[in-house]
Amino acid sequence: MSLKWIRRDKSAGKEKNDTIWNYTENEADLEKIFQPGGGIKCIYKHSTTCGICLMAIRQVERVMHQLKEDVEFYYIDVKKDRPVSQKVAEITGVQHESPQILILKEGEVFWHASHHAIREDKLKDVFRELVPGSSPEPTA
Repeated sequence: MSLKWIRRDKSAGKEKNDTIWNYTENEADLEKIFQPGGGIKCIYKHSTTCGICLMAIRQVERVMHQLKEDVEFYYIDVKKDRPVSQKVAEITGVQHESPQILILKEGEVFWHASHHAIREDKLKDVFRELVPGSSPEPTA
């Protein structure tokens, strides 16, 4: 199934152990993500050569640290795994963009955004609505 992926913070020269994604690398992995009754899931599509993607992933990771017990976070490398990314667009009816985030509730798209619309404050608002009792704290 999905592999766990730990992103390296090259500026600090060490692993960020608390930044764990489910790395989605084939279409079979998508079956688990889109299961009805599967809870809340977040799919993030990223291009490793895109500056906007770098800014967007930082916004997502600021929120995910506080919600990793309640939400499953999935990462798709759109360059390496283009067929997976296209399949997500086909399943959801949401046109592919990169960077892009889709938040699912019970296997259906609840909210999605791309590019500069992927912002920490907006993500916190969406997750407060979806995760009972959650109140992601502001990041300093």
